[in-house]
Amino acid sequence: MKLFHIILHLLRKKSVFQRREQLPQKAFSARNLSFTPQRWYCTADFKQQARNHCAAVCIMNALLYYKQRPSFEAVHHLIGNGPVFRLRKAKEWFYLHKIRNTEQLESALAAQLPCALLLSTPRHEWHWVLVTGIREYPDGSRWLCIADGWHSDGLRFYQLQREHDWLSCVSLELK
Repeated sequence: MKLFHIILHLLRKKSVFQRREQLPQKAFSARNLSFTPQRWYCTADFKQQARNHCAAVCIMNALLYYKQRPSFEAVHHLIGNGPVFRLRKAKEWFYLHKIRNTEQLESALAAQLPCALLLSTPRHEWHWVLVTGIREYPDGSRWLCIADGWHSDGLRFYQLQREHDWLSCVSLELK
């Protein structure tokens, strides 16, 4: 019974990723990629082939943005199961440009380059997401629009509170 209560507690915890309707309902400025697929890849799409594979799914989503469709097996073969701290092996498909701050992230998005971002969640878990846009509100709060790898609609948002929330970030320019 104790395990049931622990699971119930974890399910009730507020997600760090928000849906659009959960964002502040006031004016904002935005910078977004001009193309977003109708359906992004999710880790659940490949749960039989891999585990802890958010990095591979993030790369699959970046390739989808560029209208490339390699097999998951080909991507996963190079990227592997997690934890994956760096995406060096993604050089097979992309020029990787290190992103060190929010201004560089905004510049990459303005250049229509998606960005792979490794976050550390409050539960000290690592998770790769694909950044497809950023919103800034008058109060200075910033929300990243992401394909989180868990939802196929790609309309999740992450509030960027401190740049050290991210462990690694690279823009992905197709070769």
